[in-house]
Amino acid sequence: MFRSLSLIRVAELILLWFLAFAILWKGGKSLETTWLLPLVSCLWVYVSWRTSPRTGASVRPFLWSSVLLFLLWSVLSYIFSLTQNYGLDELLRDISLFLLMLCISRIEWPRFSAERTMRWLAWCAFVAALAGFVVYILQPVNRFVGTFFDFRFQTDYWPNAWAEFVLLAWPSVLWLAVTSSSQTRLIRLGMLGVVLSGLLLSYSRGGMLAFGGQLALLLLLLVIRGWPLHKNLVRGFSRYPWKKIVISAGAVVGMAVVLFVITNLIRSNFYEVQDIESKVTFNAAEGNSSITERSAFWQQAVLLTRERPLLGWGPESFRFVQPLLQRGILATADHPHNVILKLAMERGVPAALLYLCILLAILGVSLRREIFSTDESVLTVRAVLLVSVCGVLAHNMIDYNLQFVGIVLPFTLFLGFLARDIPTHPRESIPRSFQKAVEVVIAIVLLILTVWEGRYLVLSSFGRHAEAVHDDAAALQWFEASKGELFSRDLFLSHAQLLLDQGKSRDAEMVLGRYLAVNGQDYRVWKLLGTVLVARNRPDDALIAYEHAYAYGYQNDLSILRSLLELLEMTGNQDALRVWKPKAEKLLASYANAIEQNTHYISLSTNVEEFEKVTTFLSSHFPDDKHSYDVLLEIVKQHAKDARSKIKARPPGFLW
Repeated sequence: MFRSLSLIRVAELILLWFLAFAILWKGGKSLETTWLLPLVSCLWVYVSWRTSPRTGASVRPFLWSSVLLFLLWSVLSYIFSLTQNYGLDELLRDISLFLLMLCISRIEWPRFSAERTMRWLAWCAFVAALAGFVVYILQPVNRFVGTFFDFRFQTDYWPNAWAEFVLLAWPSVLWLAVTSSSQTRLIRLGMLGVVLSGLLLSYSRGGMLAFGGQLALLLLLLVIRGWPLHKNLVRGFSRYPWKKIVISAGAVVGMAVVLFVITNLIRSNFYEVQDIESKVTFNAAEGNSSITERSAFWQQAVLLTRERPLLGWGPESFRFVQPLLQRGILATADHPHNVILKLAMERGVPAALLYLCILLAILGVSLRREIFSTDESVLTVRAVLLVSVCGVLAHNMIDYNLQFVGIVLPFTLFLGFLARDIPTHPRESIPRSFQKAVEVVIAIVLLILTVWEGRYLVLSSFGRHAEAVHDDAAALQWFEASKGELFSRDLFLSHAQLLLDQGKSRDAEMVLGRYLAVNGQDYRVWKLLGTVLVARNRPDDALIAYEHAYAYGYQNDLSILRSLLELLEMTGNQDALRVWKPKAEKLLASYANAIEQNTHYISLSTNVEEFEKVTTFLSSHFPDDKHSYDVLLEIVKQHAKDARSKIKARPPGFLW
């Protein structure tokens, strides 16, 4: 008994400290966080298996079956994926999270509760917000990101993910304040003001909309909870100390606004501050592209779903297949900015429907119980969980951020706590012993796969570090040792490029063949294959490879067009050059417009230099149009120079 109790406490502490680590270390976006998650999940399955059946009943058959079917369908989608070098991390994450959810929904341990998790989350959110103020004031990034950033890369700041985390965490901070003693309540209301000021400073329009929806839901629950529908509404409304609630809310909002103003005043001494009016009216740097592009992504996801409705294209495949439907320069993304469309497109319609069934089964029962609850508390635990989960779901309908373990882990834990509301009946239940046996088998397979791939992950990371310091010989050795990796990502591209640089074009072609065997949708592999085939003196095959690359990536990488034109020149195919001339001019016009608008900061990319190479090439082959090419090039170079000068003139970060 004591041994089991100590094991339970160890599992609780490991989970809670891992939760803090996921939130405070890059928001849980790093691979090390993703690979630690299965280990934590397997520990919980083991503890669940070791505890007595009296500790918890079996999970309701509909919920348990839906979860297992969703995981099975996700595995099948990965097996038949067209982009298998990506997606394994997402699959491992989802299996780990749903196993954790089942454990949480079943086990009611004396010390581990929703209250404890909410308290832990509230303090993590406060610490993350404090860190975010330091980053916002002392770094060039012009939106608040909390701890959702990677200091190694200049572009890896995630303000929308931070906003979504605040949507998840602020109800817990509010609950912490409401349930505190009168001596500490004021301090903890101040904590809430600090966290909400981080939401304001994120300038997330979607986050503010979802926050407004959360407030409306919370107010609705406060008004009708415990009020039978046949009784007096005024009586139900007057159950709460509304005067104190309004005063406290006003104080929190006032503090958040004051912090917003003061923080921007301090930041303005170092960096430019976003204009709130331009952001609201869509006149900021990105204009209204955030709306138009999202709409395009949704439509493209629907079209791609129709092509493969059963199993989808594979986890994390949107980034590779969406460019075929791309509507503008650099108008691409890693996901369609909608969780349901992402699941439907990547894993098939059945997976999306199963996911919806899981959510509706949990939220429907919990919402009904909360509405008809007779709890006299001003703010119940169930209300906090519902508001948090609904806020995150609302935000994920317009911007997907569940790839961050710092968000999806507490989100899943909250779902597990809410799932305890679903009643179980002996005649309907699947035997607990069977449920546990299936979950243990899944956990064992998950653990084996995690450890096996973790070894390759370490080996390939050594290769990438060696490549970064230009130790090509060591990098090639590490890459060769990692060739059995399932989650290979760009491993084969780096390996082939190193081989090509050393003149080993035949070996490079073989490595690219391995890449094509798992992902033929990536334009980068076709582009590099074309270069390798040119080196091997196979121009006809190289032309086919470049045409494949052009079909997938012509609106993202102008070097594809340049390589293709140079190959036609090398083979002396003047007729083909004349055919490509109008296509090239049309594409150049699109790139020129994008560089002029600095769309997605294209002026900072190598596409500017590629633009110059392409126009110079066309000028030499079509001298009659040289003047128009030169004028266009001068305009592009001037806009790029202005954009780069602004970035160069910006003060560097004071932290890194």
